[in-house]
Amino acid sequence: MLVETINTMNTVGTQQSAASDIATTATLIAVAIIAAILLLQKVLKGFKESATESSVMQTMHEELIRLSNYNKVLSEELSKFQSEIIDLNKQLTNLSIENQKLHNEVSALTKEVSRLQALLQSKEQG
Repeated sequence: MLVETINTMNTVGTQQSAASDIATTATLIAVAIIAAILLLQKVLKGFKESATESSVMQTMHEELIRLSNYNKVLSEELSKFQSEIIDLNKQLTNLSIENQKLHNEVSALTKEVSRLQALLQSKEQG
């Protein structure tokens, strides 16, 4: 009977040890699953942030290309405008020279008219 009691106690102890091992294993598996879920959430969050950053970078790159093209068009138009200003400035210079020549001619004609008037007056008096 004593042997049976000892065997029964050993069996109960073995069963408790096995139950304890199963509980420990289940706890470790649960902790591993929770850690895996948390890691997956962190990876997904990082992926979302990376996707957002990538989207922002892509948008900025597209905007930079658009502005670069716009800048190219503006630069070409500015160059045309500067050429037109240079041409107009040359025309203005030519017109100023022509205007000065006309002033000189008017002045010479005014002197001639004055001389002729003086000559006529001297003939009438004389």
